[in-house]
Amino acid sequence: MNKSDAWAIETRANAAKAGRTKYWTGKLCARGHLSRRYTSSGICCKCNTENSKVYQRRLSNLIKGVKDDTVRVSYRIPKRHIETLNTYVDMLNET
Repeated sequence: MNKSDAWAIETRANAAKAGRTKYWTGKLCARGHLSRRYTSSGICCKCNTENSKVYQRRLSNLIKGVKDDTVRVSYRIPKRHIETLNTYVDMLNET
């Protein structure tokens, strides 16, 4: 695939059929980004990056709180991440 093909406007279904991981719609996402989207989820790549940064910052603060015994009781953790958090806590307790 050459560079111009990567920016050709296409549908998510066509990108999936072609085996691409990302596709270009040429439209703004709900948050106003003009970015390619992931074929698997349809989410904007820029939104995904921002969401990842926020999650990593929250997880880092939570791990620091566990280590210092200052975790806020109201902190909400997605259930699917409890196992990951427990792994990090176990690693911290070993040190």
